Amino acid sequence: MFSRVNHAIAGDGGPNVHSAKIKITAQYTWIINIYDLCHNLSLFMKDIGKLFKPMLSIVSGKAGVSEGIKSHSETCFSSSYYQVASVHTCMPPIKKCVQLNTLKFDTAVMKKLCPYIEDTPTHYIFMGELAAFINLLVPVANGLLTLKGQNTTCADVFYVWVCIAYHLKKALRNPSNGLTQYHPSQMMVESSHHIFLLRYYLHPHE
Repeated sequence: MFSRVNHAIAGDGGPNVHSAKIKITAQYTWIINIYDLCHNLSLFMKDIGKLFKPMLSIVSGKAGVSEGIKSHSETCFSSSYYQVASVHTCMPPIKKCVQLNTLKFDTAVMKKLCPYIEDTPTHYIFMGELAAFINLLVPVANGLLTLKGQNTTCADVFYVWVCIAYHLKKALRNPSNGLTQYHPSQMMVESSHHIFLLRYYLHPHE
């Protein structure tokens, strides 16, 4: 009996490995070029976040804020999603603490945050924007969580993309926006994408 050995090369799609993968797969055609979907989806989430950039610029300008939200000290995929989700989730207890004077925003800088926390029109607009951000990115965050598992297959990769595409089609007025297509197209063009479609097709579905 002869055992078959499969060869593959993987990378995060960065310029430091992009050229190397192209040259290696061109010279050794039996090597499969596997795209790093987790990095791809993380960049995809950043692109979706750009849809909110005009709103954030207006709010930041009115509040006199010159810097954006800092990333968590522990870097991870979907960090922007989890940061926004945590603010949205923790807002009720934060409001309660402010009302009870347990948490005070009495410095010149912190006072600018009060309209976003107290019962004002600004607060509800802010919460609505957070909810929209979460709604758009939750399938991508869940997809990344799935693909980080130890038993992930190529079929799972294709299934994740199908779920994301379906969600965006329902959530966006213009799902064909270039921001939502760039990274999916990148993965399909710059890798041996047929392995994802083939495994999904051959996967036994109930």
